[in-house]
Order: sequence, then structure tokens, then C-alpha cells
Amino acid sequence: MGADPISLGALALGAIGTGINAFSQYQAGQSQQQASEFNAQLAELAGKDALSRGEEQASRIRGDTDRLIGAQRAGYAAAGVALDEGSPLDVMVGSRRLSEEDIRTTRLNAGREAWGYKSQAEQFRRQGADAANAGLFGAIGTGISGATQTLLGTNDLLKRLGILGKKGG
Repeated sequence: MGADPISLGALALGAIGTGINAFSQYQAGQSQQQASEFNAQLAELAGKDALSRGEEQASRIRGDTDRLIGAQRAGYAAAGVALDEGSPLDVMVGSRRLSEEDIRTTRLNAGREAWGYKSQAEQFRRQGADAANAGLFGAIGTGISGATQTLLGTNDLLKRLGILGKKGG
């Protein structure tokens, strides 16, 4: 009284399929985590770029203001106006003050943009970790389900072969 080859084959194929499915779920989670990490790194680079662009803009503003104040000084000096008092001094101080406000605003905006990218990177990493966990737990669930089906199929086969007692008797 030999084992039915089709039943044995079905049990083996079921176990192999379960293993492949579990591995695929695990790998899908790992792949998603890697993609999320790559996206997080891109977001971090974008944040650094935002800060760098902000500093470049601040430097341009400062340079433009230096040139403006230089032109103001030259204009006042050519007109024979004293530079260290009164309206000319007020104009140049005001130009510098406005420039510094523009620089602070530029840096603040760059910092906000960078913070947004940092938050985005953190979100990508959380999504990646969630995907990895989902893949792992999906694989475990598939493995348990497949093992249960394989054990039930083996049990039925052994009963048909008379190796285990028949149902209900």
C-alpha cells in the first residue's frame, strides 16, 4: 500500500510554493525599504541643497548691498556731501538694515525648505520600516498557513494509507 505519487507531489509542490511565496513577500518588503531609504537620502540631499542655495542667495544680497552702498557713497562724495552724518548716513544704514532683513528672510525660508525635506526623509524611512515589517510578517503568516496546509494534507494522506487511524474510528 504505497503512497499516491500525485498526493506526494501535491504536498511537495504546496510546500515549495509556500516557501517561494513567503520569500517573495519578505523580499518585496526589503525592496520597498531600500527604495524608501534611497528616497530619504534624496530628500536629505535636497534639504542640504536648499540650505546651500539660501546661503548663496544671502551672499548675493550682501554683495548687491555692498555695491549699492558703495554707489551711494560715491554719489554723495561726488556731490560734496558728508558721509558720516545726516541723511546720507541714514540712507546707507537703512540700506544695510534692509539687506540684513532680506538675508534673515532668505535663510529662514531655506531652513524651512530644508526642514520640509528632513521631515520627508523621516517619513520615507518610516514607510520603509513599515514595508519591511509587513513583508516579514506576511512571510511568517504565509509560512504558517502553508505549513498548516501541508500538515493537514500529510495527515489525510497518512490516514488513507492506513498509517494513522481513520476519521471517527
